[in-house]
Amino acid sequence: MLQVKLSKEAEDTLQRVLSIWPQIMQKSRNEKILFMLSLLMASRKIRSADSSLVIEATKLVVPKSYDPFFHMMEDMNKFKRLTLDPFDDMQAYNALPIKVKRWKMSRKKKSVTAAQHKKILAFCASPRKGGNTDLLLDAALKGAQDSGAKTEKVMLQKIKLGYCIGCRKCKDKGYEGMCTVKDDMSPLYQKIIDSDAIMIGFPIYTGRECAQLSTFMDRWDCFERFKFGENYSPEELPW
Repeated sequence: MLQVKLSKEAEDTLQRVLSIWPQIMQKSRNEKILFMLSLLMASRKIRSADSSLVIEATKLVVPKSYDPFFHMMEDMNKFKRLTLDPFDDMQAYNALPIKVKRWKMSRKKKSVTAAQHKKILAFCASPRKGGNTDLLLDAALKGAQDSGAKTEKVMLQKIKLGYCIGCRKCKDKGYEGMCTVKDDMSPLYQKIIDSDAIMIGFPIYTGRECAQLSTFMDRWDCFERFKFGENYSPEELPW
């Protein structure tokens, strides 16, 4: 392990930082932080690291998603005022600055006929019919319909959708089919192939795709066999 000299305050800060991870992860995190700390100290010719340098080194090691934790460490009152209080005070919430990113809009008028005869297939992965995701997907499909496209929406929570069982049969070029799991996903493969565009709507409950969408996308693994690249030939497909 690297020998890095820390002040008492810096050592306390390091232990506090390490405490946010399970004990099984602390050793590897500690080594990475100390390594980064040693580089900072060498470049700045510092013999002993203080608390602020420990935090700086840690920020260079961990993802930016950890920033709220560092804000709490640096000034808990400020963090509470800017991050927690607004959820209890609507006036404070409405006073928060909102950053809006705007994209340059093309001045050219797009032809309405461009979307005519197009097939738009939409998948709603929300478990809530009539929820925000469902309504937003409907609004997007309405725009496609107004442009002349044919649309279809599939509610994943309404179909029988099994898990990928990892049999890897779909990787066999001699296998005549898409997936060995036979359920409501089977007819959807052809719909996906025939569509000109696909929309997928899903909620983010845990910072990633929801369970329904994860299961659904796992079942797309069978498409890999055909590559859809330079070796792709429609005549070779088994459907």
